[in-house]
Amino acid sequence: MFKSWLRRQLFTEVYALPLDAFRVLVGCLGSYWFLQAWLQIPDFSGPDGLLDHALLREAFPYTQIGLFTEGLSEAFFYGVFSIGILLSLCIVVGVAIKPCAAIAFVLASSTYRHNFLVISVDDTVVHLLFFWLLILPVGKTLTLRAYRQHGPQFWRGWLDVTVPGFGLRCLLANLLGIYLIAGLWKLDSPMWRSGFAMYPIMRLPIAYAPDAWGPEHLPWIRWLTHASLAAELLVPLGYWLIPRGHRWRPWILLLQLPFHIGILLILPIPLANLALMLSPVLFFGDDLVLFLRKSIAQPPKTLTTARPWRFSHAFYALLVVLIYLASTPMPLRRVGQMPLWGMGIAQNYRLFNWIDGFNVHATHHIQLRDDQGTRSEGRIDDFIPQSLRGKIMSIYLLNRQWFKTPPGMIRKIRQGLIYRARRRFCRRSKFAGRVDWWLTFNIVTPQNTALDQPRSFRVSSFDCRNMRASR
Repeated sequence: MFKSWLRRQLFTEVYALPLDAFRVLVGCLGSYWFLQAWLQIPDFSGPDGLLDHALLREAFPYTQIGLFTEGLSEAFFYGVFSIGILLSLCIVVGVAIKPCAAIAFVLASSTYRHNFLVISVDDTVVHLLFFWLLILPVGKTLTLRAYRQHGPQFWRGWLDVTVPGFGLRCLLANLLGIYLIAGLWKLDSPMWRSGFAMYPIMRLPIAYAPDAWGPEHLPWIRWLTHASLAAELLVPLGYWLIPRGHRWRPWILLLQLPFHIGILLILPIPLANLALMLSPVLFFGDDLVLFLRKSIAQPPKTLTTARPWRFSHAFYALLVVLIYLASTPMPLRRVGQMPLWGMGIAQNYRLFNWIDGFNVHATHHIQLRDDQGTRSEGRIDDFIPQSLRGKIMSIYLLNRQWFKTPPGMIRKIRQGLIYRARRRFCRRSKFAGRVDWWLTFNIVTPQNTALDQPRSFRVSSFDCRNMRASR
């Protein structure tokens, strides 16, 4: 009896329409991701940007597995990322979905490895979704070709199309694992357990308004911390424990959607949050199709159960297990990460449990003195772009590191960043004279909520002449 129940849960067909709706979402997110990479070529991917790609490969030898090497021109990357945008748009309209997803995945995977120092959760989610498109049975509905052949009423026929369901259920397990693993890791953080974690997160340089919050906001921020942690743990439990079609199941959305809307309002990580926020189209996919069928007086369709445990099913299940293992403590983490990395996938769902070691509020002060002795203030944007990647990179100025590096390597990375940032400043500002770059930071703790224990140091002093930096 249990075996037959498990077989129905895992291998029963699903309606194709929700899967293809998610495919359209992935194509839109991919287009935006490649567009952002295109716009940021001079700062990160190009040879004259802030990243020393040769040094990056020395610090992280495993990032050499990819299409890109150091020294490639900006024109090359403009071409590559333009292709990525076109491939993503082809996925949206349903043209050559599998080949386009495969090439887009390789390009996205090579890009995050080329710019590994500034990788974010948006990068990890977008390239993983491209990979899932290679596995899932997408392309049966919501295609431009079918629309042009049959007109706008063809969507009625799409309500009849079904596909094997095991791949979708593996994807859902992956998505729920993001919530569960991230929530469980936060329980390991003293700041999260005490309810203080959201305050230093909201004061991080990567936040939208780090200076808008103060000690007077702490009472409701503590409530927000506990509420977000509870939602992160309850969302996957709700989807797992409340059966499909149950009247309580939609109430999960009252936890899931505000959770992601809150993150979108605080932090500039839109793609991962939009993907998860719109994932209910998969979790409630069959219910949505049944509702549409009922609205046009179509009777429910009997969904069959496929023959279980083909080779592809074993691969899908193994992929989910490896993704889960990649976020566990060592040495199990390496068991998951190594084969995933070989496939081009980088995953780690320890999201914001690291705040206890990165609870820093930082501000930059640029003092300028021209050749006539006139003093003025410069802009940090001319050194480091105030995008998410730029702010992630600036953490290295504080001798902190996102990834473990060989001894002495963090100092080389910091020196390389400062050298390239100075060069960028002189080119962009076209200033001639003396430049002093200062950084003031506070460690955000329950004892320093007002940030009245600042420490400052001079990052660099140099001269700008003819758009070149010199000591």
